[in-house]
Amino acid sequence: MLHLVHVIHQDIASLVDLIQVKWTIAPNPTNGNFTVNTSIDASYNLSIFNMTGQEIVRTLVDGGDFKGNTNSLSMAPGVYVIEISTNGITDRKRLVVQ
Repeated sequence: MLHLVHVIHQDIASLVDLIQVKWTIAPNPTNGNFTVNTSIDASYNLSIFNMTGQEIVRTLVDGGDFKGNTNSLSMAPGVYVIEISTNGITDRKRLVVQ
């Protein structure tokens, strides 16, 4: 029982950490360079999906911001989903490429 309480406590702490993490995508919409601005100090996973659900980017970011370019990432105009994951918690936001 004590182990279960510890696991639940860790999960709640991770969720609180992610809720406290503020992250934005700017500029959004974009037609070239964009930045995923985060307050995450630790490493996190970042993925970008097109609207068919195909993952077109997967990278481990060593804390801080991610800078991307739609041309070098072969991102045609459309809507994409950017996903960040840390400590087993995942959050997603949309990016519009013009």
